[in-house]
Amino acid sequence: MRHLLTAVVALALTCSAAGQDFGKIISLDDGDSGVLLVGKDSVRFRLLDIDTPEKRGGQAFWKASKKYLSNLTEGHTLRIEGGGTDRYHRRLVMLYLPDALGGHCINMEMVRTGHAWWNWPFSRDINYRWAEDSARALRRGIWKDPKAIPPWEWRRGKRNK
Repeated sequence: MRHLLTAVVALALTCSAAGQDFGKIISLDDGDSGVLLVGKDSVRFRLLDIDTPEKRGGQAFWKASKKYLSNLTEGHTLRIEGGGTDRYHRRLVMLYLPDALGGHCINMEMVRTGHAWWNWPFSRDINYRWAEDSARALRRGIWKDPKAIPPWEWRRGKRNK
């Protein structure tokens, strides 16, 4: 069973989207958004398929999620895929570490390590579910808290107050 779980998680480290650039993160708002330097342009971005704890309202674990993303990407030129925008005009992206570091999908890594939820209301990539289930079973990151609240529910609760 453990070998199957390991194989599933290894498979889940891949993710893909259309359109490709290279850039560096120059600032982060939280664990799933910030600003990329792409060529000479500053581009606001949002990571696809994931959602991280909310900075606004001080949701538990938001600082740890942001710090993990910062540590993972600091000093690296990242492969950027995707190009659509959200309602806040942020570029929706998949980010990848350099090939020399394995080329892993950062979006998937955030979920695998328990620093983000699979954003299932908007994502159809079932690999994220497997990565989230693994992080939850191993009680990684946000899953150390048995009462962890998904960010979309947190936001809804804050709006309703």
